[in-house]
Amino acid sequence: MRAKTRRLYKKVMHNYGVAFGFHEPYQFLLDSSFCKQSNDAKLDIQKDLDATLSTPTRPMVTECVIQELKKQGEHGAAASTKAFHLLKCKHIHKAVSSATCVLEMIGETNARNYGVATQDDALREKLHAIAGVPIVKVKNALIILEPMSPATKQAVQSKEHSKTMVSASEAKQLNIKPAEPTAMVHRKRKAKAPNPLSMKKKKKTAPPPPKNKATPSAQKSPAKKKTPA
Repeated sequence: MRAKTRRLYKKVMHNYGVAFGFHEPYQFLLDSSFCKQSNDAKLDIQKDLDATLSTPTRPMVTECVIQELKKQGEHGAAASTKAFHLLKCKHIHKAVSSATCVLEMIGETNARNYGVATQDDALREKLHAIAGVPIVKVKNALIILEPMSPATKQAVQSKEHSKTMVSASEAKQLNIKPAEPTAMVHRKRKAKAPNPLSMKKKKKTAPPPPKNKATPSAQKSPAKKKTPA
């Protein structure tokens, strides 16, 4: 991976930390599709994820993910999950799909600051609607970090804007009146006076003199022939 890409990923995760409170080691929930793809690409998830984000990470799985891998016959991928932290979910008695389990762990606000590692397009689309969820996936035998979703970008911008505004309590302490929205006043445009130069009458120009025509006297008479003496 290029150094420029690593710096970009590091900056993105820093923004997640500033806006949403993410901190190292970053916790990532792995679903079954990511575990399977990583096993097929012969990736070391812990090592490669740390290298991608240039910082320590903490891969995590739930029992639902392990059970789904076993049902799919992905015993190698299921065995590799033993190296990761096993996160308790609510589906102890009856396992659900890994995508459903991951969505429930994230919740509506991702209060526990989980990242998600998945190859599932449908799951990624649902996660994009939740602000503050970093997503990684395997592409060309590399783990890559997706750009921030529009929902996340909007949340970051609103939080940055709120930091620059003075709160009601601070305004009271500083004896500052909160700014009230002012109505737009539309002023009527005054009619401009006509341009005096445009009001000047145009000067009449005299017609050009007629061309001189040749008079009959001026015309040369034909030369008379001389008679012999």
